[in-house]
Amino acid sequence: MLPLEFARCYAEGITASATETVPVHLTELRADDLRTVVRLPDSAARGVIPDPSSALPFLAGDLLARKLGAETAMEAASRETPLGTCRFSMVGAGFSYVADRPTDDPENPEPLFEPLLMFGAILELDDPAVIPEHTASYKDLCWTSPEDYAEGVRTKRIESFNPKFLDRADEADSDSVTVCARGLCLQTTHKVLTDLVPGSATPGPTTGASR
Repeated sequence: MLPLEFARCYAEGITASATETVPVHLTELRADDLRTVVRLPDSAARGVIPDPSSALPFLAGDLLARKLGAETAMEAASRETPLGTCRFSMVGAGFSYVADRPTDDPENPEPLFEPLLMFGAILELDDPAVIPEHTASYKDLCWTSPEDYAEGVRTKRIESFNPKFLDRADEADSDSVTVCARGLCLQTTHKVLTDLVPGSATPGPTTGASR
């Protein structure tokens, strides 16, 4: 979730290089639906990571260090010897599921949705091994193919996102396994991968957490 000031900064940079913009009104969108409103070309400007002077590389580097366990690699990297590059790919609009609100019928809660603008970006790492299998934020991290990821988005089957989830489901505390398969984040990643030139899509990391 980005502060409005950050979102405005990103939007200003995206507008100048966008190849397609589609106006959308929230009343046109369904729940759990994501509509691409801005698309950027493969030739869109790339930023190296780390680069604290540029908005997207700064955010990508922060996520790598703070959430994905690459803090040591980030400390050792520089603009001359970067970890990789990043660029924006698309912007989407939609309503994302956030929670259930209790009703008079306990068996039928009312799903709650919130309107969101999703910024889709591509991070290309020179060495994927900088992301470990376990971090303080995520119990399991793994790499999955774009084809398996697309199948997981379509079917919401947990093993398509991360095969280790099946091992978790076999444990005694299987009820603790949770996967957010109803939000717009997974759909955004799927659209980014779909927009890539066939044959150039590379696997991306998926995360899983246990309560």
